[in-house]
Amino acid sequence: MMRKLIFLTMTLGVFSQFSAAEDMQATLEEYRCGYCHKVDSYYHAPSFKDIAMRYAADKQRMLKVLPSKIIHGGAGNWGVVPMVTNHMVSPAAAHELAEWILDLK
Repeated sequence: MMRKLIFLTMTLGVFSQFSAAEDMQATLEEYRCGYCHKVDSYYHAPSFKDIAMRYAADKQRMLKVLPSKIIHGGAGNWGVVPMVTNHMVSPAAAHELAEWILDLK
């Protein structure tokens, strides 16, 4: 019985991770983040993993700063190409995106 419970718990955990990844992929597509960013590699902008690595030591402050950058854009932090505004993203969605980005390893 205990083995079945452990197996079920682990299986549900894996499915919830896949579900969360699918949900985030849908969010990235909805807000067109992939037009410039990729998870693992530089495209027109830094990868999400590069962003997470750069701000790993300052995560708490960046959880306050990054949502605003996602919505309002910015320039000068990653070179000469500015990040365009994206007013389709709500403050709550921007915070969720920022958390997801900063949690990447």
